[in-house]
Amino acid sequence: MARRKPSYEELERKVRELRKKIRKAKKDLETSRAQSAYGELFFQSTPEAVIMADTDHRIQRISPQFTTMFGYAPEEAVGRTADELIAGETQLREAARITQKVGRGEMIRTEGIRYGKKGSPVHVELMASPVWAGSKRIGTYASYRDITERKTAEETLRASEKRYRELIEGSRDGYALVSLDGRIVESNSAFRKMLGYSERELAKKTYQDLTPLKWHDTEAGILREQVFTRGYSDLYEKEYIKKDGTVFPVELRTYLRKSGTGDPVGMWAFVRDVSRRKIAEESLKQSRSTLMTVLDSVDATIYVADLETHEILFMNQYMKEIFGHDLVGKTCWSVFRGESKPCEDCTNPRLLNAEGKPTGVIAWEGQNPISGRWYINFDRMIQWVDGRTAKLQVAMDITAQKEAETERKKLESQLHQAQRMQALGTLAGGIAHDFNNILMGIQGRTSLMLLDVPASDPRVEHLKGIEKYVQDGASLTRQLLGFARGGKYELKPTDLNELIHRSAQMFGRTKKEVKIHEKYFEGLRAAMVDRGQIEQVLLNLFVNAWQAMPGGGEIFISTENALIHEGRVSPYGLKAGSYVKVTVTDTGIGMDEETRQRVFEPFFTTKKMGRGTGLGLASAYGIVKNHGGLIDVESEKGVGTTFTVYLPASDKEIPKDLEPAEEYRKGTEGILFVDDEEMIRSVVKGMLESMGYTVWTAAGGEEAIRLFGSHRGEIQLVILDMIMPGMSGSEVFDRLKQSDPKIKVLLASGYSLDGDAKRIMERGCEGFIQKPFTMRVLSARAREILDAGR
Repeated sequence: MARRKPSYEELERKVRELRKKIRKAKKDLETSRAQSAYGELFFQSTPEAVIMADTDHRIQRISPQFTTMFGYAPEEAVGRTADELIAGETQLREAARITQKVGRGEMIRTEGIRYGKKGSPVHVELMASPVWAGSKRIGTYASYRDITERKTAEETLRASEKRYRELIEGSRDGYALVSLDGRIVESNSAFRKMLGYSERELAKKTYQDLTPLKWHDTEAGILREQVFTRGYSDLYEKEYIKKDGTVFPVELRTYLRKSGTGDPVGMWAFVRDVSRRKIAEESLKQSRSTLMTVLDSVDATIYVADLETHEILFMNQYMKEIFGHDLVGKTCWSVFRGESKPCEDCTNPRLLNAEGKPTGVIAWEGQNPISGRWYINFDRMIQWVDGRTAKLQVAMDITAQKEAETERKKLESQLHQAQRMQALGTLAGGIAHDFNNILMGIQGRTSLMLLDVPASDPRVEHLKGIEKYVQDGASLTRQLLGFARGGKYELKPTDLNELIHRSAQMFGRTKKEVKIHEKYFEGLRAAMVDRGQIEQVLLNLFVNAWQAMPGGGEIFISTENALIHEGRVSPYGLKAGSYVKVTVTDTGIGMDEETRQRVFEPFFTTKKMGRGTGLGLASAYGIVKNHGGLIDVESEKGVGTTFTVYLPASDKEIPKDLEPAEEYRKGTEGILFVDDEEMIRSVVKGMLESMGYTVWTAAGGEEAIRLFGSHRGEIQLVILDMIMPGMSGSEVFDRLKQSDPKIKVLLASGYSLDGDAKRIMERGCEGFIQKPFTMRVLSARAREILDAGR
């Protein structure tokens, strides 16, 4: 069938339609060209410094005003970032944060300082925004407004107002122009869409009509104090009411509009709907609040730091209190560790494996070099809220546990030392006792020989030399006994300040190369001590200090009252309470830890053969210990040594010193001497008989009881050895007192006054004499006891 030809009317109608389409296409093309021209016109003529950057924030175009404001030509700016170009060192960190936010799709409005090519600062108002093509970010747009001279900016704003009006309609933010009485004179489509009103409907409204009542006074204050005063407001927030009654939040900045003569004629503002941002902020705020509540309630330090830069991103409240303030923004290695670079043992490299995946939790212990406290730390990698890879560290303070462990080890060491010293003391005491008995025999025989030899006899000098050697030997055994258990003799309340001062002055006169500094505490409490023994302790400490300073030096002596707790003295078997503290410090060569640990051992010495016995400090240790006290030492190689002595304080009154007794006194009374050593019995019998006494001797307790019973009334004094086989000296004493309560007893021993001897003295024994003793000492003690009570 033949195809029908269109009629003339049909052809004419199609031609009209085609012409209509052509006219529309031309109009659309003209509109597109006009919009492009307007955009280019805006870019070229804007008074703000504008840059267009790619997705890596590198500048692709700059506006002429950018060159004018900062001095960079397009060829100098293109390819570089705005941060490195104009941020300067002082603003680089803040500029980098803005760049990061824009890179995440945020639009930034802020003010700050940027620097021109010659380094001159320019105060700018910055607006930076991502550029989108649909949902894809294709670059960054940023503008810089020079607000150095605000009045000039305002004038430029008024002059440019007409040109900006053509661009306002294309803005995604709402724009509104209002009269002085608040009527909305002009608005863009974004503003109308935001509120749901038509342009005609808005023309009948004022901005107060669109604002909830609660904001009226606040906004009126902003207009009065900012807009009508300086011509513009800071960015502020308020709420608007939509046509349907919905209230929503906005942020805006309002400017004053003036006439050509400078008179205010109205205001205009850019308004942005921040509903979504507010919802997100509130949600984030709630989440953050919950998280902060949890983190701040934990008694542990918690912080987050950038894995690469080590910048601190977060600290919990507990950690802020520990370090005194918030350290966010600082580097962890500088503020937490006091380092000038990342720590050598930093766990950051171990938190990620070769594929960049988390390796899990790394636990480690360490001591903070700033606070000195110990922590157990748990490190792991996390993704921070801004997308950065970061380290989360949770650390618990274990200082108390560490100190307790250190104290436990110290106490164990002290206990072991005390036990070892006690065992050595027992051995030393036994040796000293036996040696004293031998010396007693030598001393006695020598004294008797001197009685029979004329003073002019040349043998007298040799005999007196023997006596001197005996006294030297006795001095050695006294040191052994001072170290051994059983070192107390006659305890008297003593002013240690006076005793130490006297000893120090006497020592100082013989050692001119040593300068002695004395600092005595006024009101120092008395101490119950044997003055002779404490003088020996002081002399040993002074000599030790002098020997540690071969080229001369200084000795510092001080005293004070001290209150010692149970934990300090319990390893030594002592009681907590009041003590008198004596400190002796030298500026000598010091000692290493091995030497310090052994310094109180008998016969231990660092001196060459023949230069020392190794008994001086051992004796000091024993004497102080047997006074119920404590001696300790601290030393550092090349710095010096400090000995600290604690002696129990006493409330007893300090007696005045008595005049020395007569050296040699005789008698006619009867004396029973009891000793299991035949040599001692023979010697002492001779000594007593040479003084005029009638003497009976007994080799043991049973014989002594029989002799005393046989010669009752003839014996006025019993000199009794403490250590004997069979019946002990303590039992003999009790039997004698039972037989005759008035009988006077003088204890004699190679040991010192302690243990059984001390208990016998407390039960009423009249006196104590230590072997070896001279005739003068024996004479004085015998007459002192026999004459007592007459």
